[in-house]
Amino acid sequence: MKVVKIFRLRKCFIRIKFILIKKPSRFGRVLTLFVLVLVPMFFNGCTVSEKTSVIEDSFFIKRAATIRESGHLAYLEGDYLRSLLMYRDAYVIDSSSGTPGVQVADLIGMGRAYTGLGRMSEAERFITRSVQLAFASRDENKLADAYGALADFYLKKGNISLAALNINDAIRLHDSHSAGYAELLNLGGLIYIKAERIDEAEAAVQKAITIIGRAEGKPSHVLADSYRAMGKVLAAKGENREAGLYFTRAYDMDTWLGNDRKRALDLFGHAVMLFDSQRYGEAAEKLKLSYRLNMKSAFIEGAIRDIDKLVEVYIAMGDKRSESYYRTMREAVLRDSR
Repeated sequence: MKVVKIFRLRKCFIRIKFILIKKPSRFGRVLTLFVLVLVPMFFNGCTVSEKTSVIEDSFFIKRAATIRESGHLAYLEGDYLRSLLMYRDAYVIDSSSGTPGVQVADLIGMGRAYTGLGRMSEAERFITRSVQLAFASRDENKLADAYGALADFYLKKGNISLAALNINDAIRLHDSHSAGYAELLNLGGLIYIKAERIDEAEAAVQKAITIIGRAEGKPSHVLADSYRAMGKVLAAKGENREAGLYFTRAYDMDTWLGNDRKRALDLFGHAVMLFDSQRYGEAAEKLKLSYRLNMKSAFIEGAIRDIDKLVEVYIAMGDKRSESYYRTMREAVLRDSR
């Protein structure tokens, strides 16, 4: 920026010098006064394009930030396709006018969205790029977010040991007083459950609830995720009554937020706990409602998961007629979604 400004100022002085040299000396006094008037005009003229460029850059940077925020909200709502499109648009803008830090955020967002969509090769490519760029920019919070995305990727792939290693690094590096940190703690809780580190899972999720409750003090997608995670933690500990209360809290909050996909997740988690407690009739009711919500939001993967669990429920109940009915439904749903 400084080099461009100096170059433009030199061009201005060259123009002035040209006028003074080429004009006859008898006009010297007139030209001197004239130049005194022209100098600021030249300077202003030479910096108009620069000022315009700064204004344009500022506009596009703010525009990208708004799009990126929409992408993050879509991710929290479970709408991974919309999240991907938002982050992709933000990245296009930030690639030409943004800083490396925001480009890292865009790459992380795209990687997480691809993970949510089950497109794992694309997810790995974008997350790896985000890690590399975060290292280069020396931004510890962004590097922590990149590690968090990598942890989620490994969790979805079933590589729990690598997921745990990455979430540990993410939690260690991130600023501990933000919603982003609470999101990492929620993810850590889910990973620790899979790793059968239940006490660590409970501590992580409880800390997330404390942080997000203190920071926002109102219903939020992150707090609903914390309640759902705590339900899973308590179910893993065998504390089913308390687990049910947390699944209900999550469901009520997601209902208030109008998030059908997350409501379905709350119901599914509750149903799994009821199934493990051999409360099959209650589990079936939760799963049927979850199925309807997933179909309403066109989340076929979630609907298939509900049907598969319903088949397990009716096998456990010895209800062959219902088992056959839901097996047939599964085939119909898959056929109609193609």
